Amino acid sequence: MVRIHEEQDWRQTPPSSLFSSRAALSRWKNHDLKSTLRVESSGVDEHHIVSLILRKTTADLSHGSKLVHRGELKPGTLVLSGPRSRPISGTFYESFDHFRVYLPQGLIAECCESISGAIPDRPIELLGTVYTKDRYLLELMRALVGLDSEGGWLGPGFVDAVAFALSCRLVALGQLRPPRTLPVVPLAFPALNRVLEFIEANIGREIQLSEIANLSGMTRVNFSRQFKAATGQAPYRYILSRRIEKAKSLLLNGSMPLSVVALEAGFCSQPHLTTAFKKLTGTTPSRWRVVQEVNSRFSD
Repeated sequence: MVRIHEEQDWRQTPPSSLFSSRAALSRWKNHDLKSTLRVESSGVDEHHIVSLILRKTTADLSHGSKLVHRGELKPGTLVLSGPRSRPISGTFYESFDHFRVYLPQGLIAECCESISGAIPDRPIELLGTVYTKDRYLLELMRALVGLDSEGGWLGPGFVDAVAFALSCRLVALGQLRPPRTLPVVPLAFPALNRVLEFIEANIGREIQLSEIANLSGMTRVNFSRQFKAATGQAPYRYILSRRIEKAKSLLLNGSMPLSVVALEAGFCSQPHLTTAFKKLTGTTPSRWRVVQEVNSRFSD
C-alpha cells in the first residue's frame, strides 16, 4: 500500500509506516491562503527531498541565515534539499501546492554503490537547497504525482523503481561537487558486543552482512557506518581479519593441511585463504607457518 502523506506542518517527514521499501510521498498544500504564512522546519533530518511545485506561488526561502529564494515559483520548478542540520524557513504570500518525495539515506547509499561500486562509510549530503528544472527529475516526479493508494496500476513496485531512479539522478547531480558528509555515531557497546560475539562464534562459516546488521536492529548501510566508526574497520574487513587470526592459530598445528585450515577459518578454498592471507600479512600461509616453526625452535 502506498499513501501520499498530507503534511500538517511544513516539510514534516512522513511517519515510518508510510515509507515504501525505498521512499515516502507527501503533499504540502493550501489552495485558499488568506494571509501571509511563515513556516519553519528545524531539527536533524537525514533524508534527501525532491519537491515539485504544482501551483504558481510567491515565497521566500532561507536555509539557516542564507536566503536561497525570493519571488515567484512557477509550476514545474523542482526544489532539491539535502539532509537538514540547520533550520529551513519560508514565507508564503500566495496559495501553494507542493508534491514531495522523501529519499532515505539507505537508498542514496544503494545508488552510490550501484554507480561507484562502493558503499559510503557515512551519511551523505549530496545537495544543500537547489532550484532546478532538470528534465529527468521532472519526468520522474510527474510519474508519481497522480498515484492512487495502490501506487497506480503498476503497484507499489512502481514507486520503488521511480524512487531509485530519482536517487540515482541526485547522486549524478551531486557528483558535480564534492559531497559533504554528516558525523557518524559509533555503534553502541551492547549491540557491538553482540555482533563481535556472533562473528567469533560463526567465523568458520559464511557470515552475511544482513545477519549482523539484524543483530543491531539497523539497515545494512547504517550498521556498516556505525560499525566502522566503532572499530575502525568495515564489517567485511573486520571479519576477514578475524578469519586470518583464526587461520594463524590453526597453522600453529603443523600437521593440519592448508585446505582444512581454510575451511575451518571460513574461507571457501585453500587458494582463497592464500590470497587473503598474503594480502593482509605480506606472505603465504605455508611460509608463515615455516617462519613460526623456526622461531619456535630458536626460542626453545
